[in-house]
Amino acid sequence: MNQQYFLKVKREIWVLLIHILMGGLSLVSIYFFVAWVFFILLINIQPLTKKRTRSKTILLLSGYFLGLELIGRMIHASPFIPYQAGSYFMLIIFSYGILAGGIKSSIQVGKIILLLCIPGFYMIPYANYFIYFLNSFSGILSLGLAAIYFGNQRYSLQDLKDFIKVTVLPIIVIVVYISVKTPSYEDIDFTLGANFDTSGGFGSNQVSTILGAGLCLLLLAYLRKDQIFYSMKFISVVLIAAFLFRGLLTFSRGGIIGGILSVLFAYFYLSSKNASKFVINVFRIILVSLSLIFLFFLSDRLTGGLLSERYQGDTKATLSGRKEKNLAVLTTNRSYLAEIEWNIFTQNVFFGVGPGRGYEEREKSFGSSIASHTEITRLLAEQGLPGLAIGFIFLFYPLLRIKNATSSMETYYLIAFFFLAVFTSMHAGMRTMVTPLFWGLACAKYHMPKPVNKAFNTRNEYKHYSYNSATQKLT
Repeated sequence: MNQQYFLKVKREIWVLLIHILMGGLSLVSIYFFVAWVFFILLINIQPLTKKRTRSKTILLLSGYFLGLELIGRMIHASPFIPYQAGSYFMLIIFSYGILAGGIKSSIQVGKIILLLCIPGFYMIPYANYFIYFLNSFSGILSLGLAAIYFGNQRYSLQDLKDFIKVTVLPIIVIVVYISVKTPSYEDIDFTLGANFDTSGGFGSNQVSTILGAGLCLLLLAYLRKDQIFYSMKFISVVLIAAFLFRGLLTFSRGGIIGGILSVLFAYFYLSSKNASKFVINVFRIILVSLSLIFLFFLSDRLTGGLLSERYQGDTKATLSGRKEKNLAVLTTNRSYLAEIEWNIFTQNVFFGVGPGRGYEEREKSFGSSIASHTEITRLLAEQGLPGLAIGFIFLFYPLLRIKNATSSMETYYLIAFFFLAVFTSMHAGMRTMVTPLFWGLACAKYHMPKPVNKAFNTRNEYKHYSYNSATQKLT
């Protein structure tokens, strides 16, 4: 039994119930969750060692671990599940995939990223080497490894749908956890800042980021009419509403805005390529948008109108007239931090100040050792010209993949994955797996298989077909 077990139609209800239960059990004791994580890793060892199932297993595990990492942080499962478990996972799983499968593709972009990381590797302050390596350097290494690994993979539409299903399961655990832990709304003192009461007592930015990623994936499938849950077709709509509602109540805007914009960019492209159905597609996106707006206004009413003011960039100071609304206020000082990091870069052009040293440099200008939330400018400040080169690759290489896509389906998902990675890097850096994982997926190839007759057998159980890069055949 492995991740494929979750994909069986006849087990969908039980799988959903298990993850709902896990959300409740995580409130009781961390050991239920810890045991579950090790169980998931254990049952996937065998398929990871087999050539035929390795590619699909790495894809599904990567998606599943996206939410597991955050749950571990929320319930303080360290040291059993390290705080930076996502960094460990990506470095190990992508390295293993590369070494086990070999590098057959001529794509060199991932190798270039790793080569550009070499100066930064030696410039990490020795006194805090391990901490700075994980917090400020491992994300870029994971980006390079993901580009190498996924650049050699070719997945089918069914693989993508399976990836979406497996990815949203741990996010269901997160929604249950924060829903149960949230106090009565009447007892919550909503303000114009990030809300920890509605994010399970944890960082609302990270919670919003993961919920936004789940929202993005489900909307992508829903708008294209790609069925994710076959036994309960309505469940995708329920999860979309739940992810949006809980994400809005965190009062952290980046994750939700980035997830929705990524879908809109991809869907408008898809609509423009299908002129015969353009009116129908536009009408469909309008209906979905109105539904999302309706849910926004319900949430806004629950917060006494503060949610809409938060999304307009207002603060107590701007509402009282003591401060003018400007870019720094609208971005919660992210633009100001980006300006500081640009100044650090201009003073340390060649190799930057070194990964992790940005904390100390930002403290000199900002007054506190705040983490960078904008990955591109952090790269400039900490790695100089090599960081600038990595930034160019990060922003422009997936556009080449999008241009060379062989089908509208492939282009649709590539656009969404790329923009989700970029938007996340602009408000949450690489604090979660979202940016390196989805940027890596924007480097992969996606194959639209020919229709297969009798996709449903007599027991109404969906047969899963995937493209095996090793055999170059559908399996």
